[in-house]
Amino acid sequence: MRDSLLSTEIVVAPKYSIVVPFHNEAENVTILYTRLIQVMEQTGDSFEIVLVDDGSRDCTYRRLEEIVAVDSRVLVVKLRRNFGQTSALAAGFDHASGEFILAMDGGLQHDPNDTGDLGLRAPQIVFRGNDAFEMTIKHAQDVLSLSGQDIAQNEFQEAFQDLSRRPQPDLTGAVHHAMAALEAVASDLCGKTGETLGQIAKHSGLFPAPLGEAVNKLYGFASDRGRHVSSGNVPSPNEAELVVSIAGAMITFLLC
Repeated sequence: MRDSLLSTEIVVAPKYSIVVPFHNEAENVTILYTRLIQVMEQTGDSFEIVLVDDGSRDCTYRRLEEIVAVDSRVLVVKLRRNFGQTSALAAGFDHASGEFILAMDGGLQHDPNDTGDLGLRAPQIVFRGNDAFEMTIKHAQDVLSLSGQDIAQNEFQEAFQDLSRRPQPDLTGAVHHAMAALEAVASDLCGKTGETLGQIAKHSGLFPAPLGEAVNKLYGFASDRGRHVSSGNVPSPNEAELVVSIAGAMITFLLC
């Protein structure tokens, strides 16, 4: 037997993680897996596939077990009950180790062949920030999904997708949409639909004084670095990530 100290392997994270949730879709499992493997192997990049059983009552989990038994690139996550697609994807993201995450639907609504050069016209590449960023974004998304704030929810999702765009993220778009989401929530809560976020922060009393000042400064920054600004004022990736994070934290503060 080899000494375990001499046989330690360095595990290299794959470039892509493909996360697919399934709920009572046993008939789709093998079909989607086969198509995904064909497409991903053609890219020449390393990848893993994270298949999530969202509390299925049919034989979905059995089909997933059959796949993971013969393919070491596949990881199966089983949820104890049906939590819904958003939570199932979140569980898959938690177990994914790739540099980029590709989220797909287990109902064959996304054709893996549409991935092309991984610009991903149908599936979604998910931006990965640090743990604090991901926690803040997930919390805001969960709060918005329960709030009935459809406009804000759509704007915030657009901000996240802008950060996720490849080959280049849309940083100005991310700033613009994140602040639009915050403005939509603030306008709805104070009933001042005709005012900008900067005006609301100054005069509505919605934000405590120190927070209102911070929101006003953030609004000024976004006005300079968001949509329809000169090319010289494009925010850096860190600045865009920070704006989206703060907007998400403010949304959570207002709605909780």
